[in-house]
Amino acid sequence: MGFANHGGMWSDLVLLSMANAVVVPHLTWGPWLIGALPLSGLASIWVHMHWYHPLSLTRELVSYGEVNAGSDNHDGVHPCSPAGDLADHAGDHMWPTHVHGSWWRDLSGSGWAHVIYVTGELALLVGFLLHAMPSEVVMLTAAIFTIHVPIGLLQPRWYKTGHIATVGEQPLLAPLLVALWAFTMVKL
Repeated sequence: MGFANHGGMWSDLVLLSMANAVVVPHLTWGPWLIGALPLSGLASIWVHMHWYHPLSLTRELVSYGEVNAGSDNHDGVHPCSPAGDLADHAGDHMWPTHVHGSWWRDLSGSGWAHVIYVTGELALLVGFLLHAMPSEVVMLTAAIFTIHVPIGLLQPRWYKTGHIATVGEQPLLAPLLVALWAFTMVKL
């Protein structure tokens, strides 16, 4: 899936720009950044590791002729099967190949830009949590993230397979939305 077809990227551009516009004026420079940036960097790395499909499984499937990595030919593998899912992710914008077997070595330039972008966005989110905000900003930000999180997590799979992921297939969705609204209630 190319960059332009990834709904999460468009949501980053449009929705998170709106959230940043209402949050950033209420942030101050300070010691909170010393902890926020490394914590956000680790969280960004963790989610990118979560999104990466291991090469060992891809190699095993390719060796049995089940996946022709890097092409649209699935050799009869259903796109919703684990093998089809790996084939669908073999040529995306963040991991165009899986030649090294390591999420960070296979990550493309746009993938590394996304790691840095997510780190910055998460640091702003930490600032949002630590700074006093008007209730209108809190509610608008929560509404934006309530729309953004499902788009970013569900749209890519739907685009590639025509299948909306279940809670079991996308284990990050429910905890992220619950945490979002729990923090929102605390902030209000």
